[in-house]
Amino acid sequence: MNKPTVQDIFLRFYPAYLEKYSPSPEQAKVSRNIINCKTGAYGANVSICEDCSTVQIHYNSCRNRCCPMCQAVPKEMWMDARREDVLDAPYF
Repeated sequence: MNKPTVQDIFLRFYPAYLEKYSPSPEQAKVSRNIINCKTGAYGANVSICEDCSTVQIHYNSCRNRCCPMCQAVPKEMWMDARREDVLDAPYF
């Protein structure tokens, strides 16, 4: 079984959360973005292979800085850049 994503958790539990709590407009916007990210709600791009004519659909992301699906790659790139900055010396 695959590990649930943050999006899976929002899809499952956010409706019940809304019944009990009232999120701020900012929280509601981030929640909607996480729920709709890469689902087609923000459009899609179609790629067609020139060699074999395979069609791939790529759903657009929400690009919200709080969305773990959108920020995973930039986070890893940032961490790699920081690793290069570390001096080759003992740390305490």
